[in-house]
Amino acid sequence: MARVNDDLENAGPPGLLAGDLRSRPCRLIFARRDFQAASEIGQKIKDEALRYIAERIPGNKGDIIVFNSLGHARSDLLDVALPGGLAPGHILYQQDQPLEWQSAGGERILVSGHRVPGFGYTCLSAGPAREVPGKPETSLRVSRQVMENRFFRMEFDEGGLIASLYHKSIDREYVKAGSRANCFQAFEDLPPDHDAWNIDPFYRGKYWTITELNTLAILEEGPLRGTMMMERPFGRSIITQHIRIYRDMDRIDFVTKIAWWENNTMLKVLFPVDLATDQAACEIQFGYLYRPTHTNTPWEKAKFEVCAQRWVDVSEKDWGIALINNGKYGHDITRGVIGLTCLRSPSYPDSDADRGQHEFAYALFPHQGTVGDAPVTERAAEFNEPLIPAVKGNGAGSWPPERSWITLDNPAIVLAAVKLSEYGEGVIVRVYESRGKRVAGSIAFWKPPVRAWSCTLLEMQQEEIPVRDRSLTLHFHPFEIKTLMVFFDR
Repeated sequence: MARVNDDLENAGPPGLLAGDLRSRPCRLIFARRDFQAASEIGQKIKDEALRYIAERIPGNKGDIIVFNSLGHARSDLLDVALPGGLAPGHILYQQDQPLEWQSAGGERILVSGHRVPGFGYTCLSAGPAREVPGKPETSLRVSRQVMENRFFRMEFDEGGLIASLYHKSIDREYVKAGSRANCFQAFEDLPPDHDAWNIDPFYRGKYWTITELNTLAILEEGPLRGTMMMERPFGRSIITQHIRIYRDMDRIDFVTKIAWWENNTMLKVLFPVDLATDQAACEIQFGYLYRPTHTNTPWEKAKFEVCAQRWVDVSEKDWGIALINNGKYGHDITRGVIGLTCLRSPSYPDSDADRGQHEFAYALFPHQGTVGDAPVTERAAEFNEPLIPAVKGNGAGSWPPERSWITLDNPAIVLAAVKLSEYGEGVIVRVYESRGKRVAGSIAFWKPPVRAWSCTLLEMQQEEIPVRDRSLTLHFHPFEIKTLMVFFDR
């Protein structure tokens, strides 16, 4: 652990602290360099930790260990590069169950049919399968006009915009009649002061709707994932997007690459939805809050651009839709339209700000029930933290082929952090209630704790918590954060 801390210390920003860096563009150059160095150190630490765990799991060289960093079990599609010499039919779950697969290009495949426990791992072994599944059955349908699975039917107009998004199980249409969703618009962005910081409300006065289409092609037709690719020109820029729909996942992904070379222009993507509500839920750390979707007062008019972390959600009493992002936090939700701010290009203080190549993604999660009933936070976490594969090297370990270090039995309770205590002994486990309800639930550990305490966010002990076998039972108020200090025998 001391070596890990030393590595993290070395990831500090020396360039940002240098006294002779007088211009902001110069600082940005050093910031990019330092952040890249920090990212590489973090990746190295992560790879070493995965390798340490993989060596302690029994199996053969080339087996795939799949890690789940979230607190709930999941069965997401796994994107993995096959170890040399393995055929897809030789990937087995629990030693003898051949998994369904789809080529993802090159040596990469998509694997389905496994379940990974919360905050744990499972092992996909390599060996002779009793039956190779070949091409599995699929409910996917992908064409230039329609993308469909067992959850949704999505229809496109001749320009590649979404004309209809129909949820089959609840019999509801999401796209407002006569409107088009996933529509990019570019706005003139010339605030009077502080270009890089301010967005002024009059930006809506001049805009361009981006409908021109250079390319529309079907890249994947299943059986596990379907992908449509579109390329749109705008000015000197190119927007390339992969729209992905899945056989077994109730989420629609929009993987976006943009070569952005505009000046004083803001890019948004818009989703007009047929939902009657006067408020939208916006995720914040450890919960969410509601913001108005109307402009009846001066205070509401001032909220023409609002922030959210991983998602915003608009819901009626029994149905709704969430827009999930992986790093784009600016939103405007008014007049029945959900907008996500993708890019800007201010001229001051850095005349090259945002110009260049960008990669980001966002997703739609149509759901039944309100935001407090649906697994919106879980879907956003899955989108931002995919399953992690690691190929096993040498080493015959004694750990089980599948394990959960921490198991939560209530989906409203979210595992936010696991780390060593700042004061030496003890493991810090931070959890919170994510749906705005009073709930109770238990947290089970992989081995019995010796004792456990509730503590403050600063890790000051408060009350001892009774330990029953391997579990702690906790009661939560809406959005309550609980920090636990748990002690184990070495």
